[in-house]
Amino acid sequence: MRGLEDARIVGIYTTEQARDLSSRGSFSLALEALNGALDDAGMTKSELDGILSYVTYWPPGRPGGRAGDWAYQLKQDLKWSGSAMPGIGGILEAAHLITGGYLNTVALVCGMARPRDLINAPWTEGYTEFTGWPGAFPVQPVQFSLVAQRYVHEVGPNALRAMGEVGATIRNYGHINPDAVYFNRGPFTAEDVLNSRMIASPLTLLMCSTVNDGGCA
Repeated sequence: MRGLEDARIVGIYTTEQARDLSSRGSFSLALEALNGALDDAGMTKSELDGILSYVTYWPPGRPGGRAGDWAYQLKQDLKWSGSAMPGIGGILEAAHLITGGYLNTVALVCGMARPRDLINAPWTEGYTEFTGWPGAFPVQPVQFSLVAQRYVHEVGPNALRAMGEVGATIRNYGHINPDAVYFNRGPFTAEDVLNSRMIASPLTLLMCSTVNDGGCA
């Protein structure tokens, strides 16, 4: 974080979060989140010169939303863009670009909504052709359970306890957030997480990501 003191997060926004927002679509959620974050910062889209986004199923066949896609939608040029889940890595990258003098304002946007109709079976997609057919999707518990089993084997049972504590912490943030799918469904303890229904050993239900639709920026 050294040298990033001049970068600031000046606006945030989350859309409605729900099990199914397919009637709206992922780009609609992403655009609402972007506009909401700009409003929160007291800024307009004309002041935006960079964007990092992850938008599922948009554009078709090239999900994520790149510079040309966003520039077309916003009707303005962008100096920089990236297509990735905008987590800590995205924040740090944006901060480096700002403190380095390359950009002034960067938006990190996420919009996720399942498609209204799945045209293709998931295992026919190129990135799942070797893992999808037995149900081991790259972002599903079956795939990660293999890694978790190995980790627990190498580190010992304390690793499993730590996974339970992490799961409980995340669920408890949702428990106190009125906008979260898990609002008022806790609080949870590490024991609650470890004793929840087994999905793919050693991963239990409350260790796995909640599948829901929504947007943030």
